[in-house]
Amino acid sequence: MKTPTLRSFVGWLWFIIPVIVGGVLNAVARPILAARLDGQKVFVGPQGRDRQWMFNVETQNEHPALTRFLEMPDGQVAFITLCVIAVCGFFVLVLRQVAVTSDKH
Repeated sequence: MKTPTLRSFVGWLWFIIPVIVGGVLNAVARPILAARLDGQKVFVGPQGRDRQWMFNVETQNEHPALTRFLEMPDGQVAFITLCVIAVCGFFVLVLRQVAVTSDKH
């Protein structure tokens, strides 16, 4: 059995880093930011499991980008994370193919 190497671990960072960032955003950062802005937690979705926050007009005017980010459901943040993983994976595959092609010449 082949033992994992540092190079094989680094090769998976394109996948691991976005998963960690997305998880930390949904589980830690977004709830803290919403609490600091006095956001009201709302559960949406077909089964009411998707969490987002709503803000009053004054808070939305003071922090437009942050409130828009927090008003996105958790599922949408997870979907964006998956899109980032797909794009990173595509670039990793292209770079590996370029490396293999350049090694042959």
